[in-house]
Amino acid sequence: MSALAKALVAAQAEFPPIERSKDVRVQTKTGGSYSFSYAPLDAILNSVRPVLTKHGLAVSQLLGHIDGVELVSPARRATMAAVAFTGMDEVMGFPTSWAYGYSPARPSGRGKPGSVFGMIGMNGSAAYADIDSGVAVAVMRNRFTGDFTTIERIDRLIEDELA
Repeated sequence: MSALAKALVAAQAEFPPIERSKDVRVQTKTGGSYSFSYAPLDAILNSVRPVLTKHGLAVSQLLGHIDGVELVSPARRATMAAVAFTGMDEVMGFPTSWAYGYSPARPSGRGKPGSVFGMIGMNGSAAYADIDSGVAVAVMRNRFTGDFTTIERIDRLIEDELA
């Protein structure tokens, strides 16, 4: 077993329980509802960072491109963007397609099938990646309106600029 794997196993054994301090209730279009609790990211990171540090591990996020470094292989990106499920969305009540947990379409509906994966949230926040163009986009909204106009407009502007 590698040193990294041993450190991860040791750290995982020491992670404290993390309280799910936030609650969400979702109304479905069919009149039903469901709720769930979650732990916010800052609470998770504040709980696990000391243990990770103790074992020589860290959480990092790549904020830019590093020449010669490919974090996800072309084959894996293609798999992530390929449609894996087509059927009825049980929460929203409409037909949909999914690519391994992600939407296989850009917010504006543009983009080449098999090249895009991402997610749009109920408030219009979104994150997606377009493999062919190499562009990744994230938009956070702080108002829950169910309006996708902003992310669709941003996506059209990006698409027009790349054309």
